[in-house]
Amino acid sequence: MTTANTLRLILGDQLNLQHPWFKQVYSKTIYALMEVRQETDAVPQHIQRLTGFFCCMRYVAATLSRTGHRVVYIRLDDPKNEQCFEGNLLRLIQAEDVDRFESLLPDDYRLDHHLADIVSRLPI
Repeated sequence: MTTANTLRLILGDQLNLQHPWFKQVYSKTIYALMEVRQETDAVPQHIQRLTGFFCCMRYVAATLSRTGHRVVYIRLDDPKNEQCFEGNLLRLIQAEDVDRFESLLPDDYRLDHHLADIVSRLPI
């Protein structure tokens, strides 16, 4: 059982509802999923591919929420969306008084290095 306020980032290619993270509900764990221009604009992508990812992300977020997990979903058009992982993570860490950050290894080499850089600068 986690005692810290934990923020867990779920990326668009990590939408496995059978993942061990989701087997038990912890009131102090927040799952964050975010649609950000940083990723939609990183490489040329077809609109149908992006729409498919966003639909799946929204479905997973809704399912997790419905089963009792704390979920923050940041839509692409959310006025508070910083349009980058770092800005959104920093805002959530401050707003939710987060003590711990967790993420899964991204499939994308570029994103893996980018997230490692972000984590090295997080204030927690």
